[in-house]
Amino acid sequence: MRVLLLLFLSLLIVTCGCTRESDATKSNETEVKKEEIAKQDLSTNDILYGPTDPLYKIDVVYDEKNHELRGNMDVRFHNNLDKTLEHIYFNLWPNAKQLEDGSIEVSNVQLNSKETDFMVQNTVLNISGISLEKRKEATISMDFTVTIPKQKGRFGWHSSQVSLGNWFPILAVYDHHGWNLNPYFAEGESFYSLSSNFEVTIQIEESYTVAATGQRAKPIVNYGYISVPSRKCPGFCHGIQQGF
Repeated sequence: MRVLLLLFLSLLIVTCGCTRESDATKSNETEVKKEEIAKQDLSTNDILYGPTDPLYKIDVVYDEKNHELRGNMDVRFHNNLDKTLEHIYFNLWPNAKQLEDGSIEVSNVQLNSKETDFMVQNTVLNISGISLEKRKEATISMDFTVTIPKQKGRFGWHSSQVSLGNWFPILAVYDHHGWNLNPYFAEGESFYSLSSNFEVTIQIEESYTVAATGQRAKPIVNYGYISVPSRKCPGFCHGIQQGF
């Protein structure tokens, strides 16, 4: 009987000890998780976003027959980050698989008027072979052709209506996570871009009506549209319709 009692007491002590140790372990794990969450829970004021102050100058022609936009683009920006940039990334959303027959092709990519290396992989344009020191300004230029998919929605054409959202190469955001090169999402407002300035000229036949970000300028030889939106816009989009 005494032996059984001693065994019972021993098991009770061990069990209590294990419980206290387990509780202590769980408590430590909880504290570590809280610390990790606190580190991740940064105020937007504490995060450095870059490159800063992008200015897009875009000049394109709308080809109604082939449902294409062809033209060129210059993007001027500052390296406000605490590092030398050896790569610059752009998001090419028209290349998303969800858009089926939509696409965007880029060529003649230059940094400060000098040709540079680049590679396109799905919706990402990677410009390499550069060295942009912090606090320096740069301008990236490129030619591009956008094929507009036949579909309804924020990017596509249907009947006489064309919707153009996120249709041109968009400078990616660098923040505390690094470069943000997330894939295309078909649902919701899922695009992450820098507040930018835009000067966009769209050459188009006079029979079309264009609704776009910014202000309309005088037509260019019976056709054309120029948009100069307010400073610090999150993006540029427009719609085109014939006979509206």
